[in-house]
Amino acid sequence: MEDSILIKGGKEIILPTPRQSNPMIMNGEKVCLSLCDFVAPKGGKEDFVGIFAVSINEEIREEISLFKEDNYKFLLLRTLANGLVESGAEWLHKKIREELWRFPAKGIRPAVGYPCLPHQEAIFTLDELLPLHEIGIGLTEIGAMFPQSSICGLIFSHRNAIYFNAK
Repeated sequence: MEDSILIKGGKEIILPTPRQSNPMIMNGEKVCLSLCDFVAPKGGKEDFVGIFAVSINEEIREEISLFKEDNYKFLLLRTLANGLVESGAEWLHKKIREELWRFPAKGIRPAVGYPCLPHQEAIFTLDELLPLHEIGIGLTEIGAMFPQSSICGLIFSHRNAIYFNAK
């Protein structure tokens, strides 16, 4: 399948990656990017893409729910939980990059729903390789994660990888 990434884990999964419809200038050329541009083509050299998921634990979920009647505290705790999840994803990205892959380049870590990985159904594909329920993340029938303070996505090590809008 064109514009997709073949991910090998316990099984092989094909993840469609939409391509930009409006060109952008990159290295002096007009290009329409897709996330698959940042991994080696099938049959080429071996390459790596990481899959990650981070969520809050049950204790934090319970603490937040205690304040449903107090909008200020409820929003404050939810914002804090979202920040913890994002910080956890950043820490994990750095750990994978520096200790597992030993790549100096920063790379990118788009989550499902980001403009370069916009289709929510991608969460079901990632869930096949990284069972989200094992860390307490549930999925609705349309792919929304619960608890809301959860994130799941991909980690790319390519030195030229950038965030872009594929919509």
